[in-house]
Amino acid sequence: MNNTLQQSIDTVYKAAKNAGIKAEVVAMESDSSSLSYENKKLDELSTGVSLGIGVRFIKDNKECFFSTESLDTSDLEILCEQQIEALDYSKENPNIQLGNFHSIENDFEIDVPTAITNEQKADRILELDEALWSCDQRVKNIRGTGFSESRFTAFLFDSEQKNISYSKTSYGIWSEMLAQEGESLASGRYGQSKYDFDDLDSNEMLVKKVKDRSIGLLGAKSPETGSYPVVFDRKAFASILGLIIPMLKADTVDKGLSLFGDKVGEKIATGILHIEDNPMSLKGMGARPFDGEGSPSQKNILVGDGKLNCFLSNKEYADKMGIENTCNASRAGNGQVGISPSNILMRSGTLATSAIRAMKPKLVEVQNIMGLHAGFNSISGDFSFQAEGHLYEMGQMICPLQNFVVSGNIKDLLLKIEDVGAGLLDTGSSIVCPDVLVSSLKVVS
Repeated sequence: MNNTLQQSIDTVYKAAKNAGIKAEVVAMESDSSSLSYENKKLDELSTGVSLGIGVRFIKDNKECFFSTESLDTSDLEILCEQQIEALDYSKENPNIQLGNFHSIENDFEIDVPTAITNEQKADRILELDEALWSCDQRVKNIRGTGFSESRFTAFLFDSEQKNISYSKTSYGIWSEMLAQEGESLASGRYGQSKYDFDDLDSNEMLVKKVKDRSIGLLGAKSPETGSYPVVFDRKAFASILGLIIPMLKADTVDKGLSLFGDKVGEKIATGILHIEDNPMSLKGMGARPFDGEGSPSQKNILVGDGKLNCFLSNKEYADKMGIENTCNASRAGNGQVGISPSNILMRSGTLATSAIRAMKPKLVEVQNIMGLHAGFNSISGDFSFQAEGHLYEMGQMICPLQNFVVSGNIKDLLLKIEDVGAGLLDTGSSIVCPDVLVSSLKVVS
């Protein structure tokens, strides 16, 4: 651990001891670098080291939180003094749970540092940038191409100053293309993150994926308004899962803000849907050996064959609601304890995407969703998303589509899932899912 970081942690615990209260600390140390090309020139090359701590002070049934990246001892002493005084005015929380950290075996590799020089990074990105510019005469502009590398270490300290930690490395690559054909313009972006540099797609594959999301939308039309079977591209459906998963958290349920608050043990989707939270999987970027309260990671089945199995929880809400602790405590940068998923993995099917597209005489494929949160009512579950995609007839692509809205209700959508594809999202998201066929949704141009 960085010496400055250690000194700041010692300062916090000394202040807590002198005040006769308890403290918990989350400390973060990161080392990152990035470079990007724009207009065929090296636009930016940056490196940096970041240090920070988040503190939770606890006195009886009261708690307060603060964070700082200013680790000067005198400044930190003043900040601790101010927060300790504020503790007496904090709202009482009878469900406070203290962490109890101990040694945890990390049996999966999420720290895979690779010796890559800045010259090698620049060569890789330059090669990709040049390949994108020359891949098609309809390329109007490459708005940017970039590479990033980071190593992040998280330390958790309990009230006795015992600590546990883990590190992650990640490598990212991305590009954005603007294409033009006649009066038609289309832009598309593709990015990917992986724990291991060698797992990143080849430049050839990256060019293909950027082209699919830009040139593939040239000449787009608006579909006729009506009800259509809809295939959600795996990236688009990952966005929809990102709206659903917060409703499966115990704190959301406890506040009465979940559409599924009283549905444990009941069917909420067709039997095809199977979703797990798995912090030990390397398919997503949310892997971790323990949660924000120091509980060892474990896999939890959220939805099993269409039936809601459990809510994500931490110690506090498990005790408050009388449910199982799924070990999904999160620790915000300010030290506050919450609940969050790790890797959300949805079970894939056996059919290729091309086979799913051919299952209906006519269907709409949704490739991109815009205005995700603005188009979703979390109280009713109704949604109305701006979208881009393609129209298929008998498995053949008829034309790309733009300027349309796909609408429905989240609860109905889950009960209309008809099939899922064999492939999984490979961008390095913490939500990993296949393409999803929904039997019918409203499409409005």
